[in-house]
Amino acid sequence: MRMPLIVAASFVALVWVPAATFADEVVVEPEVQGWVMEQSAPSVEVQGDVVVGSTLPESVQVIAVPKHKKYAFAVINKHRVLVEPETRKIIKVY
Repeated sequence: MRMPLIVAASFVALVWVPAATFADEVVVEPEVQGWVMEQSAPSVEVQGDVVVGSTLPESVQVIAVPKHKKYAFAVINKHRVLVEPETRKIIKVY
């Protein structure tokens, strides 16, 4: 009885944990990524790490991505970041 429970728990850990890790991965259209990487913008220094899920301060200017209203970008601490313009939440760090 105990062995099947251990096997089931191991299976769940092997399948669910990696899936939860990749759940935050955002697939960005190649043309959006290309456009963002080609743009010149000054780097803005902010406190803390630049990570997916964090929110940019209101003082940071974000630049809208043409033809893709769901994206904007900025350069933070020398990292290009893609953000949701409405929430200013970082969804991708380059």
